[in-house]
Amino acid sequence: MLRSLKQLVEEFNQIVKVGFGKQYDEYAPKLHALVGSFKVPYSAATKAVFGLFMDGLKKVVSTPIPSETLPDAYKIVVPHEPFAKRIEIPEAEFQRSQTVADLSLYQTQVKALATLAKDHPVEMAFDMIEAGASSTYGQCFDGENLFSTSHSYGEAASQSNLLTGTGVTEAAIAADLRSATTALEGFFYKSGNRYKRFNKAVKPLVICDISKKAIFEDLLRKETISGTTNTLRGSFELIAEKLNSANSWYIIDQDNGGVEVNAPIINPIEQAAELTNNIGQESQVMDKVLKYQVDYRGGFGYGAWWKIVKVANS
Repeated sequence: MLRSLKQLVEEFNQIVKVGFGKQYDEYAPKLHALVGSFKVPYSAATKAVFGLFMDGLKKVVSTPIPSETLPDAYKIVVPHEPFAKRIEIPEAEFQRSQTVADLSLYQTQVKALATLAKDHPVEMAFDMIEAGASSTYGQCFDGENLFSTSHSYGEAASQSNLLTGTGVTEAAIAADLRSATTALEGFFYKSGNRYKRFNKAVKPLVICDISKKAIFEDLLRKETISGTTNTLRGSFELIAEKLNSANSWYIIDQDNGGVEVNAPIINPIEQAAELTNNIGQESQVMDKVLKYQVDYRGGFGYGAWWKIVKVANS
């Protein structure tokens, strides 16, 4: 009996370890492409370089040759913190089971830990975006909140990615959607004596509250709005979620062909999630419980403010 129990536990453990790894590698949550990733060794906080748009070449008239270094103002300081989730399986469940198939419910639960770990950065991104008009989760590298009317980068003039909406009717949202798209297309920085656009080929994604889904879907599909041709038809993608504000919404540029190949709005610094258990440990014998735990260590900081615009309505 003891040997049978031991074999069953070992077989179950091997199956769930493989299932966890496969699920973690293959699962892609919504908005995952908008969340960047830096793999770094553990430390209490990490100062991550966030690019610098340098001046152009200069004529050499003397030595030494003019040079630029990355200032601290263009680095993101991100706290590195632990996150975890655990499930417990009573030993009695193994004693009642004849095969691993009898434990399929628990296999699903352990596999779900991988989904939770992979979702974690994106869930944090949603929280940080909704809190982006404040400094609750820190600020961007330019010293402004994620959503601000006075963003700048280098010598660029102040720019706003926080717009005041004109209402929540179909006509008002349509007008604001055009204004927000224009804002995304117009963000710029200065390189040498030239001004250059951040977002070169905007691919809009709208995030709205579930209560406004029908309005945005009509804007996506209807041929006319108020008797005129609907120029917004098919021009954006849509995600509807339950947001803290039912009337405010966001528009994100999904295109990665701008100035930086990878310029995510939220920059997590992370180590890959790890699945651990207490098999073979004294606690397993004492507790009569098999424990599986996923550990995720990382942190999150704001990045490319020019990839998102908030349209705020009261």
